Amino acid sequence: MMWLLALAAALMPSVPLVQVSASQLAKARSYWLLGLLTVGIVYLAHVELWLALMGLIFLCRWRSSDTLPTLVTWVAIGLTWFLLLKIPPDLYRYVAIGWLAIAVWQVVLIVQRWWVHRRRIAGSFGSPPITAMFLAVVVPLSPWWLWPVLAIGLFGTSSIGAAVAVSVSLVWLYPWVWPYPATAALVVTILWALSPWLKDRRIFEWTLRGDTLDSWHARWFAWRVIAHEFRRSPTHWALGHGPNASTKVLRPWASRLGVELPHEVTNEALQHVFEYGVIGGIALLAFLWRVVPSLVIGDPWSAAWVGFAMLTWTHWPCRHPTLGLVFLALSAKVVLG
Repeated sequence: MMWLLALAAALMPSVPLVQVSASQLAKARSYWLLGLLTVGIVYLAHVELWLALMGLIFLCRWRSSDTLPTLVTWVAIGLTWFLLLKIPPDLYRYVAIGWLAIAVWQVVLIVQRWWVHRRRIAGSFGSPPITAMFLAVVVPLSPWWLWPVLAIGLFGTSSIGAAVAVSVSLVWLYPWVWPYPATAALVVTILWALSPWLKDRRIFEWTLRGDTLDSWHARWFAWRVIAHEFRRSPTHWALGHGPNASTKVLRPWASRLGVELPHEVTNEALQHVFEYGVIGGIALLAFLWRVVPSLVIGDPWSAAWVGFAMLTWTHWPCRHPTLGLVFLALSAKVVLG
């Protein structure tokens, strides 16, 4: 590795410039960044393969410095990952305490705002589903006597995905409880299908969320659109369509279908493969290979990670900066044990 660094330093002055101009200086800086990226990829291949593969995608896609903002974001993800791995496992106990304090604060905000507006409310995360996701993730890390408080927040945000994540994480934490969430899911499904009336309203209209499934229909349309666009563009299979390309694809389809589609795919794996291609998919598998073998049934941190992973199938929590950091911290703690 040291020889590679020395070679890169030795060859850097050989970058040719036709003249001293803004374009030529930008070209020299691009060569420097590409060289630095290449050295980083070689190093990361030995320690964090998933980050090396993501670096390879940017190296192959590099045409100008336009991709630099997204590359900086991934560099920040990598640095955050390495820093989180440096935290002693015992200190993560205090990280969980901090998250629980924030969760209680979210519940207070939800109750306070509901008292004023009397509708489905978000905490400080910007939307009810994102707030619900955070509350769902911290449930396995909380003592049982705090569960009623978190349940108030989950009811106030009324997210189906969060409810499923809580059920899965609790089953991972206490495998013997699986009949209870399974029975609850069956009862809710039957009630939803029959939709009985209670005081001139369908039963689920009494919840803050209502009984509409429009958001899930929109998700289904978005998944089909992205899968269709990926299949019809074989030239993009290897490296994908590029960062944030899914948003540009979904917008015109929303007008064609007459459906209000989400601006994200609401499926992290599908969106990642669409934007970063097969190599990005392999990078995702490499990350899972780094974390999944360390999962332990009955471990609260593993249960929280599994619950978060469930959320990624129907939403985009990793792309929300706050929740993305939570997922990285959960993953680092699982790896550290």
